[in-house]
Parts: sequence; structure tokens; C-alpha cells
Amino acid sequence: MQNAKLFYKIKIMNYKTTKLIFLTVLFFGIFGLARTSQAATINAASCNQSDMQMAINASSDGDTIIIPAGNCVWTAYVIVPNTKGLTIQGAGIGQTTIRDNMATHGYQQALFFVQVTSGKFTRITGMTLDVNNQSTTNGVIYINGNDGGQNFRVDHIKFINYGNGRGIKIDGYTYGLVDNNIFIGGGHSIDSFGDGSASWLRPASLGTDNAVYIENNTFDFSVSGRSDGVTDAYGGARYVFRYNNVIGTNIGHHGNDSGNYRSPITFEIYNNSFVNNSPANIFTWGNFRGGTGVIFNNIISAGTKTYNSFAILHDYRSCTYFEGMHDGRDGSAFLSDSTANFGAGLQGVLTNGLYVYNLTAGSYCAITSHTDSGPATAVCTLHGGTRQTWKNGDYYGIHYIQAKARIFNLYLSPSLNRPNRGL
Repeated sequence: MQNAKLFYKIKIMNYKTTKLIFLTVLFFGIFGLARTSQAATINAASCNQSDMQMAINASSDGDTIIIPAGNCVWTAYVIVPNTKGLTIQGAGIGQTTIRDNMATHGYQQALFFVQVTSGKFTRITGMTLDVNNQSTTNGVIYINGNDGGQNFRVDHIKFINYGNGRGIKIDGYTYGLVDNNIFIGGGHSIDSFGDGSASWLRPASLGTDNAVYIENNTFDFSVSGRSDGVTDAYGGARYVFRYNNVIGTNIGHHGNDSGNYRSPITFEIYNNSFVNNSPANIFTWGNFRGGTGVIFNNIISAGTKTYNSFAILHDYRSCTYFEGMHDGRDGSAFLSDSTANFGAGLQGVLTNGLYVYNLTAGSYCAITSHTDSGPATAVCTLHGGTRQTWKNGDYYGIHYIQAKARIFNLYLSPSLNRPNRGL
């Protein structure tokens, strides 16, 4: 596999080569003269948001935008469109500092809202981003793409003061590289969100470039501590986490139990260093809720505190709370079982993704309300299958996950080791 520098150069060179061939044919064919166009370097007037957006708007595909040294406070975000691939380059960590002071952080509202597409490679590099302890659920860099290309690189950036927010969020059917950054922790440093169920319809891609690569970064949670993970992933994401130095937190990702987003489909975690120098013990090193993964050759150490276990592998799909038979009337809109006592077993978890499976009809529904006994009942909303009504004698099971969630496989294996892509 190529390193990031070569990867980046190939993307740009392929574009230039295609453009050069086109221009040669055009000008020789019409004017008998060949001319090439060169990518430009645009110097933003300052690190202010308005000057940055002006430079982006004035740029062309392949250009480099230089952000000068300075300390700037942004109250609005910039948009990098997918009509052009750009390099956005600061003067370096500690030289160019941008502080987030936006009043709202709704969907896609991040300091850098980056839209990517194949053939338009975008890179953001060389600065400090001060999150200012804002609630940045979509990150301070938000990347969105939908065509499955290797479209972006985020590197040599220091993220500070991001409290319980996010550093980077990657959303959709897109892949790229996050490398050589420093995250001084609070919330998740990087969230990777795939394109949902569509990702699960494509083959697994372990050992290929079809993933978000997170490598050669430092994640420091030694002051804040965090037991919810250095990164997170949902919705059919595919990620590789390698060659990173992690201090004071653990790793893991969510599954379909969390908002019906499905889990990642593939993950690779190897050649990392983890040490718990946080203020408290952490319940586990790895907390995984779905997908197929490869984990190997990581160094996991106790520091000032320890990890209480190695890993927790959540198998929600086969976790059954109750099984039984509907003995209510035919055509009932709700499940009824006079012999069951749901009791405290459903209370406290009712709103966290419980589903009733009609094992006779092959349908399933999400519980919205229930009674414990006399008879035990469950009212639910159909999520799969065609029949929501119940017939006397229908068998049921109550589970903690929707159907069609792949049971996850975990391999502790010395395979799939590939050279670094980052510089």
C-alpha cells in the first residue's frame, strides 16, 4: 500500500495527466498549440472565517489555500464544496489557531464542512483547532461523501478543548486518511459513520483501501479521562485504527442498539499503544457492539490506573429476555401472554431497543409500551415482515436488537499488517 504522500500525489497527478491530455488534444486539434493549466496557491488574507471562505470561493480544483499564522475566532463555518479538491494548509500547529465560537452546532455545522467526491481530493493540514469546549456533536471538521472514493486527508492538526464534543466526523460512503494529529481529549476524537444498511449489502473489505484509516495520531485523555472510547463508529462504517498512541481511554464502537444505526461492518485495530494514565480505572479496553474485526499486536498497559478487563463483545441479537406464546385473541394488535410476568425485566430497558419477534409469522416490531402481568402485554410498531397482528398460538421472543444485524466475529490474528500511509 502506498503511503499518504504518494497516495496524495497520485490523485493529483492522475488529474493533471488527464487534464493535460485533454488540453493537448483540444489546442493542437483547434489551434495547433498546446497549453497546460497549473494549480495555484492562494494566500488567504487572514485566518478569519470570511477571508477563508472568500479564498475557497475563488479557488479552482487542485489549488492550495494557505492560512497565515494568527489566532482567529470563528462564529460561522466554511464550506468546502465537492466540485473541487483543495489543500487547505495552515502555518503549522501553534502558528495558525482557529477557535470555535459558533452559537449552534446542528447537523453539518462544523468549522470546516467538507464535501468530497471521487477525483476531488481534499486535504486539511497544519493548524490548531480550539473547540472551546463546545458541544460539537458533528465535529469541528465534518466530512461528507457518497461515492466510495478515497477522497480526503486530515493531518498535522492539534485539537484542544473539545470537552464532550467531537474532533472529526466522517459521514457517508467515503474513505480517507486521518494521520499525525494530536487530540487533547474530552469527547470522541473521531466518529466514523457509514452509509447505513447499504454498506452491509456490500462485501466486507478487510485488508483493502476501502476504509477510513486512522494512524500515527496521539490521543491524550490523561487529564479528562474517558471510558467511552477514543473513537466511535456506526452505520456500516469501515475503519482501520493503527500505529496510534492512546493515553487514558479505551476503544470501541456502537451497534444497532443505539438509535438503530447498525454497527460498523469491518474494523481493524493493530500496532497501537494504550496506557491508562487517566484519573480512574476504565471498565474495559475494548467495547464492541457488532461487525467483523481483526485485533492484534497492540500494547495495552496500566499506568496510574488500569483497565478492568480486556474486551466486551456485545451479542445483542441473541440476547433474549422472554420467550412464550400469544394466548390472546386472534387479530389482536398487541401481544398478550397470560402466563408471562415481564416484571422488572423489561422496565429500565424498554426504551433502549427491545423488539418482539413473532416467530410464527416471521415479523418483528419495536416495543412502545407494555404491562407486566395479568396478562403480560406488549404494544409495538412494525419494523420488519408483513403481519403486525397476533394469532392465538403465535410464538414470540423479546430481544434487544433488530433482525438482520450480523453477529459479530472477532479475530485475534497477526494478518493484514500493511505499511503506514501517513508521513
